[in-house]
Amino acid sequence: MSFASKRNRVSNAWIAESYEVDGQVKKSILDSFLIGDSLHIVLTISENGAYCVDYQYVNTMDDTRTFKGNRKAGSDRSLQLDLFKGIGHSGNWTFIDKHRSLQMSPHFLTESDVSNISPFHLQIIELRQKHLKLEFDVNGTTHTIRFKSLK
Repeated sequence: MSFASKRNRVSNAWIAESYEVDGQVKKSILDSFLIGDSLHIVLTISENGAYCVDYQYVNTMDDTRTFKGNRKAGSDRSLQLDLFKGIGHSGNWTFIDKHRSLQMSPHFLTESDVSNISPFHLQIIELRQKHLKLEFDVNGTTHTIRFKSLK
């Protein structure tokens, strides 16, 4: 049992550590969350109700390291992942369903984006100070992401 509130525990900078689709581990999808050894897609959830998705260096670069992950980078690369197609690059979040789910409401740049997008719901499977596990559905398939805290 944690004495920290759910809002406090979910408010953090998170990087993905596992990804499953219908219970099957998908390493290729997990690999798309990073470029090289240290540049990761980071989901930052703020206590004030805002969130953003961006790339951050999370490890020290070292010449002796082997280059891992996807070698191609692009400003909209994260939108290729099913999660980020739903939540965009930034927006507002709130708890729903008695704090058992997150509702992410993305900010978009054009009016046509706004008319085509509705809030995205993610079920909270696990919420600890250092781990967050979320589940969401895409076209009848269940996606599960386990994140670890950067803090």
